[in-house]
Amino acid sequence: MQRQIFSACVVPLVAGCSGPWDDLAARYPAKSADLLSNRGQTVVLVGTNHRGAYSYQGLASFQLDQSGVRMALAQPISILNPPLHIPVASVSACSRISWIPEFDTPIWVDDAKVEIVLKGYEKETLEWCKTMSIPIVRRETESKWLRGEK
Repeated sequence: MQRQIFSACVVPLVAGCSGPWDDLAARYPAKSADLLSNRGQTVVLVGTNHRGAYSYQGLASFQLDQSGVRMALAQPISILNPPLHIPVASVSACSRISWIPEFDTPIWVDDAKVEIVLKGYEKETLEWCKTMSIPIVRRETESKWLRGEK
């Protein structure tokens, strides 16, 4: 019984420490996660080097500002996943995916081959992309990018 409980607790922790977050952390580690304004949120990462979407539901904190995208995860998963700071210059593009009646606004980080979606902040993300003069691309372009096509 104890082994089952241990497995149920450790497997999600280990699964959460791999994938696109690691790809971003290798390039964009942050010194701290202090002063992030949006806590307890959901961040979804899709990486072209990994299968599927990695969802950090209710575990993420993030902020979009003049310096870029800052993100961190809550304890205990943050032990294995360092906070991130992705500069504006490293954001290749943004897109808009319609899910009637809602939409997502993915942020592309091309050198890490990762797409970031800040759930519940689609409008704010789109405005941030426009304010930072980041190109907004069509869904077809995004699909090609996710498949590794240019």
